Amino acid sequence: MMEVGTYLKFHRLQKNVTQTELSVGICTPSYLSRIENNLIQADEEIYSLLFDSLGLSYKSMIQDEDDLDQRLEEWYKKMFFLKESDEDIEELKKLCKNARPHTYIKFELIYCRYLILSQQIALAKKKISTLSKLTIANKHKRIYFLYINVLMLFNYQTKKYREGLEIGKKAVSTHGFLLNGPDYEVGAFHYNLGLLYKNLYIYRSCEYHTKESLKIFLNGYYLEQAIDCHILLGISLNNTGKRPDSLESYLKAKRLLQYLDKKHHKRYLGIIEHNIGCCYQIQGEYKRAIEHYMSSLSYKKKENQLRTNINLIYCYYFLSHISESKVIFFKSLELKNENTPRQLKLQLDFFEIILLTKTLSMQQVIELENIFMEFVKLEVQEVIFYLGNILSNLFEVHHHYKSANRIYKNVSKCHYIPLPIS
Repeated sequence: MMEVGTYLKFHRLQKNVTQTELSVGICTPSYLSRIENNLIQADEEIYSLLFDSLGLSYKSMIQDEDDLDQRLEEWYKKMFFLKESDEDIEELKKLCKNARPHTYIKFELIYCRYLILSQQIALAKKKISTLSKLTIANKHKRIYFLYINVLMLFNYQTKKYREGLEIGKKAVSTHGFLLNGPDYEVGAFHYNLGLLYKNLYIYRSCEYHTKESLKIFLNGYYLEQAIDCHILLGISLNNTGKRPDSLESYLKAKRLLQYLDKKHHKRYLGIIEHNIGCCYQIQGEYKRAIEHYMSSLSYKKKENQLRTNINLIYCYYFLSHISESKVIFFKSLELKNENTPRQLKLQLDFFEIILLTKTLSMQQVIELENIFMEFVKLEVQEVIFYLGNILSNLFEVHHHYKSANRIYKNVSKCHYIPLPIS
C-alpha cells in the first residue's frame, strides 16, 4: 500500500519505539526498515501485526484513507462539472494533512484547480511552485495525472500556451498516462490540448485533439462538454479553410443544445452565433456576418458583448458603412472598463483614430502602425490580417509604398487564411 511505511514510521517514532522492539515476533528489523522506507510492500497480515503493536488499527487506517480519497474525488468531479459543492475545504485540508503524504499532495493539487477556477492565480502559482519541487513521478499514476492537468490549466489561464502544450505533449507520450483518469477527464485533457494548439494557431493539431475529446464526450453523453468541443472544432475547421464543415459543427452544437436545461441556452447561443459570424467574416461575406453578430448580441449579457461589437465594427468598415461603424464604436466605448483585455482596448484605440478623424495625418498613420505592431508582437493572427489591410491602404494613400510593403510582409506571415478583402 503506497506510503504505508511512512505512516508506520511516523507513529513508531511518536511512541519512541525502536525498530528492534517493534519487529519482535513479526519480522526482522532490516525487513521493517525496508517497509518503513517504502522499498517493499508487505503482506496485510504483517501490516496488521505491526499496527496492532503500536496500538493502531490497520483496517481503520485503510478505511479512513479510502473515505478521504473518495471525498477528494467527489469534490474534484463536482468542480469539473461546475456543480455546487458543500465541501468544507478547511476541514478536508486538516484531515488530509494528518493522512499519508500522497493524500495531502492530492488535496493540494485539487485545491490548486479550485484556486485557478476561482481566479486566485497568485495563490495557485505559489502552490504550484511548491508542488513542482516534489518528485511527482509517474509511478503515482493518479497523482501524476492530476498534476499534469493542473499545470496545463494554469499555463492556459496565464496565457503561457507553449509551456502548457509542451507539458501536455510530454505527458501524453508517457506509456499508460491516459489510463489514469475517468473518461470525462481524458476528454478534458484532449480538449485542453486542443485549446492550447488553437491559441498557438496550430489548427490541424487542435482539430485532431478536439475530435478525440468529442468522441469521448459523445460516448459518455456529456452533452455540455460535447457542445464545447463542437464550438472549438468549428473554430479550427474555419481556420483551415474547411468552412462548410465548420458551419456544420456549429449547427451540431445548436442541435445538442436542445437537450440541455434552458438556463444554458442564451450563453451558448451567444457564443455559437458569434462564431458563425466569424465564419462568414473570414469568407468576406460581411452582411451575413453582421446578421449573426447581431443575433449573438441578442443573447449575450452586456458585459460579454465587446468582442462581438469590435467584429461588427470591422464588418461595417469593410462594407464602407462608416456611420454604422461609428455607432457600434461608441457603444463599445460604453462597455470598456479597467478589466477589458488589452487586445480589445488596442483595437478600440485603432478605430478611434480612423473613425473619428476626417483627414489622417502621417503622424496618426504612424500611431496606427505602433498599435498594429503590438499585435505583431502578440502574434494575434486575425487582428494582424484585418488591421494590416487597413493600415497598408492608408500608407498607400499617403504614397508611402515602402511602409505599405512592410505591413504586407507582416500580414503575409499570418496563418490566418480569410478570402481577400475586396
